[in-house]
Amino acid sequence: MNKLASWSSFIGAIWIFIIMIFICVDVSGRLFLHRPIIGTPEIVQNSLAAIAFLMLPWATHLGQHVRSTMIKDKLPERGGYIIEIFAFLIGALLFAFIVYASWEPMVFATQIKDFQGEGLRVPIYPVWWVIVFGAVQSCYQCISKIVRAVLLFKGKKGVEDLNEEGGIQI
Repeated sequence: MNKLASWSSFIGAIWIFIIMIFICVDVSGRLFLHRPIIGTPEIVQNSLAAIAFLMLPWATHLGQHVRSTMIKDKLPERGGYIIEIFAFLIGALLFAFIVYASWEPMVFATQIKDFQGEGLRVPIYPVWWVIVFGAVQSCYQCISKIVRAVLLFKGKKGVEDLNEEGGIQI
């Protein structure tokens, strides 16, 4: 699962680069040729959600979300693990609820082959699939972090390296 998260983040990074070029060409065409690329707002709008959910699982795996460790740093080691367990439990629940809330819209959008835009029709049903995919992977990463923190809380030796060597297999 960690390799899958890494690859999805890599795809998200490439997608960012492609969108960046796309926007630059659109702005240049608008400025110099008075001819923007049709559908740019729709493509960028849908790409942002997809990119975020492609990169989220890897950020969760690395623990690189924006977070404050002010309270955790003042606690003893075992107290820090309790805070981590609680934080990743909230994260796992959040991602599980995202999957739950997105499932029906994803199925419906796929059934009707939902599109957005008038000049250029951009399919949005793949974005729903990416959101569910990213949320499932992020939920897994949070559960993996919970298991790791519980094992560390119990004083298991050698757990520190588990996350670096491919995560905890559940």
